[in-house]
Amino acid sequence: MKHLASAESQYELLGLKELLGNSGIPAMLQAELAPYSKAMLFVLIDEQYDDASMLMKDPAHQVADPIDQEVLLSLEAEATASGGILWASIGKYAVAAVLVVVFVLVYLIDRFS
Repeated sequence: MKHLASAESQYELLGLKELLGNSGIPAMLQAELAPYSKAMLFVLIDEQYDDASMLMKDPAHQVADPIDQEVLLSLEAEATASGGILWASIGKYAVAAVLVVVFVLVYLIDRFS
């Protein structure tokens, strides 16, 4: 997986991701958490990086070895799912932290009422 482009917002990269997908190049859009919120677009198959770069410059560029749409959707779903595992883990901790805060607030309200 190779980094292809960055932008301030993921919305700036959605059109490029769609162009790549329609041309048979699987790509993944990911937000970078620290230190700033930048969106990044990655080409999932390293051998297609040059074609992806050419498509950025010329949307009419013909991809040398496009991936079948069914395989493309599968690769993108797999890449998204692997990134989703991290978010699921973070989500568990966030829920636990909120529950602790609520518990402490209820305790304090009950104690000082």
